Amino acid sequence: DLKSRLSQIVKKDYVSRMIEIKSEGAGVTISGLVGHPTDGVVKTNEQYIFVNKRPIWDNGIAKSVHMGLSRFMPQQTKIPFVIFVDIENSMVDVNVHPRKEEVRFINPYRVYSAVEQAVMASIQAQTSNQYSSNTNLNTQPSVMFDRSNIKYTNS
Repeated sequence: DLKSRLSQIVKKDYVSRMIEIKSEGAGVTISGLVGHPTDGVVKTNEQYIFVNKRPIWDNGIAKSVHMGLSRFMPQQTKIPFVIFVDIENSMVDVNVHPRKEEVRFINPYRVYSAVEQAVMASIQAQTSNQYSSNTNLNTQPSVMFDRSNIKYTNS
């Protein structure tokens, strides 16, 4: 289980609230875990990216995760995440960095867009599920106002 493995290196508080992401399409499969928007911090080292099971760092993927969350958290915050990108080997060049820590995508927009959309869809689904399960939309307001005692004055 990814959450139990991740809890060995990331704060357990974060892991318990992390949201699973999964998306497949256009030759790219995105999966992983993204921190809950309430766990945003100014600085974090707990961001991991894997392309075809190879650990790498890619600023474009990190920014895509942030963009997918941008509607749900303040601008300058970051969250922990683990993103797995599976893509055809012919669509990625792993020989960019001597230690293989960076890759070059043949079509980076496709990958970045897929990551952003996967994150956004998962967060929206999670937050709408929380809202619908915690809210009864058929209830009456709990506070009623009596307007008969309001006096208006001309200033």
